Amino acid sequence: MSEEKQQEIQQVRPISPNVITFCNLIARIVMRCLRERDPEVMKVLFPHWQIDEQETGEKHDAAA
Repeated sequence: MSEEKQQEIQQVRPISPNVITFCNLIARIVMRCLRERDPEVMKVLFPHWQIDEQETGEKHDAAA
């Protein structure tokens, strides 16, 4: 491994525990919303699918 790569790897800061906790919370919220299959939440999570449905008339299953 080159010396530049080793220095680059050493300069990477570890992820803060607060960031990990926040990402975990967001992931849990998204998974709960997907299980509920609330159409309003689906529009927020997958806005591009709403556009596809309007253009093609094809429905997408977000849980798939």
